Amino acid sequence: MDRNILFIFLIAITAYGCSSFNRSNTSVLTGQLDSVKNGALLVCVSKLNLMGTDYLDTIKLDEKGKFRYTLRDSNYRNLMIMNLPSSGKKKYEEQKEYFQVIMLPGETVYVSGTLKNPHLSGKGFYNDKARAKEYLKSIDAELAHGKATLGKDEFGRFFSQWRVKHDAASLEFIKANPDCDYSYYMAVSLLEPYKSEAMGALSAKVKAGPVKTFDEGLAAIFKANEERQKALEEARKKVSPGGNAPDFILMDINGNPLALSSLKGKYVVLDFWGSWCTWCIKGIPDMKQYYGKYKGKLEILGIACGDTHQKWKKAVEDNRIPWLNVLNGEKDGNDVSKKYAISGYPTKFIIDPKGVIEKVFEGENPEFYKYLDQILSNK
Repeated sequence: MDRNILFIFLIAITAYGCSSFNRSNTSVLTGQLDSVKNGALLVCVSKLNLMGTDYLDTIKLDEKGKFRYTLRDSNYRNLMIMNLPSSGKKKYEEQKEYFQVIMLPGETVYVSGTLKNPHLSGKGFYNDKARAKEYLKSIDAELAHGKATLGKDEFGRFFSQWRVKHDAASLEFIKANPDCDYSYYMAVSLLEPYKSEAMGALSAKVKAGPVKTFDEGLAAIFKANEERQKALEEARKKVSPGGNAPDFILMDINGNPLALSSLKGKYVVLDFWGSWCTWCIKGIPDMKQYYGKYKGKLEILGIACGDTHQKWKKAVEDNRIPWLNVLNGEKDGNDVSKKYAISGYPTKFIIDPKGVIEKVFEGENPEFYKYLDQILSNK
């Protein structure tokens, strides 16, 4: 379809423009949900989508599952709604059935259905979201078809072309609806050059509105990620094979300080792991076998990352880990995982008796054990 004809068509189907409402410092979530356990919901309130929780709240439902929740806030807020855990049951981070709601000041959002399959509607943001979804319906259908019918490599090529088509159509919707908060929300996720053109098409009122909080928050996260990636790359240069392993001191399982340099004279495996890491735990039996196989020639030093002292100690005891173990000092300003540029778990460094890094293995890799056999079997 010709670009101009497409734009005229878009104007026609959006003739009523963006949904209007009076801004206030409150927003409302109301409706009826089926199959809610304990007759109550847990609300996790945050500034960004799935980016941590600023505070928790609860919603009490009546016997028919109806409720009304008022949020007193003048900014964009993201709510995660889930069952309220019973005492002694799973924590809220472990809940599997939940849904997300974006709340803007002055709006009322209506919800029905279940936690797993909710239906959200409203006169503002969610009404405009529904219009955008309808406009992009055929393009989204192409994506669904591609996922269902194409192989991995073929889908990758298809997706690149699809994304250009999707962003071009999204831009046209935004141009036709410059006063919509949802248009701003759409624009943030577009790729260049569509994003810059979309941002330029938005009205000054919308750009100064509540979605600005979301946009600025995402920009701050992207900037922090870029800085973190740069720091990671710089650290990785210092822990490449052939370089000296940076020394450190961390507390062992008995509360005593343990320095890496105290282990010189033997081959050492630094094992960056965590009690929360499934593949780390799965690899323990093989690690035990090789620890026993080369006892006297090899020392393993496990560095538990992202753990509390209690969870770390319990994991060591439950899995009967026989080698040395220390707890990373993320909370004490002594984060060894940053020093060693760790980006995934488990990660294992093989260090020779002189303290020089020989090899680095990421993930639970069979090549790690082959390399141990190669360097230790004849010693």
